[in-house]
Amino acid sequence: MAAVRVIWLLVITIVYEVRCEEIRSDLFSKMKGKFYPTNHSLSLTKVHSELQCASLCVSQKCCLSAVIRQEDDGYVCRTLDTFIFQSDLVDDAMGSYMYKTDLKARSDFVWSAVNQTHLSGANMLIESEIPLADCRNLCSNTTYCMSVDYYLPASKCSLNGHTEAVSMVDFVFELDF
Repeated sequence: MAAVRVIWLLVITIVYEVRCEEIRSDLFSKMKGKFYPTNHSLSLTKVHSELQCASLCVSQKCCLSAVIRQEDDGYVCRTLDTFIFQSDLVDDAMGSYMYKTDLKARSDFVWSAVNQTHLSGANMLIESEIPLADCRNLCSNTTYCMSVDYYLPASKCSLNGHTEAVSMVDFVFELDF
């Protein structure tokens, strides 16, 4: 009788491990064969699987996405506090890009001002004659918006899909911003 219980527990454990290797699509979307080369990250960690990288991102308050690359002794997982445009990803057979699909993922973020600068070329949407508070709200309610450029003299709002930390575009200094 005791031997039957031990076998039954082993079967349950094996089934649980097989099911646990899937990354839940309601939490993450994965782009296999894509990578983003950057030195910016929340963390850089050696992991044993893509699932472990996804779990690491879930455990970090401000993680929105991760790039993972398979190496000889496992995977290197770089968690990011931003989303990456699909057009900025590069082909890499050993890499994957994962991003959170939950629209509330940015709820822990706060606004931080970087005066007299703007991101050149990262604009997703441009609105004119809009107050700064409305510009911020528009970004907060727009999927994948990570920052705004606000041109004070014209009340012009540009929504960006990047922040200056990971942007591959120019971070430009101008007195009017």
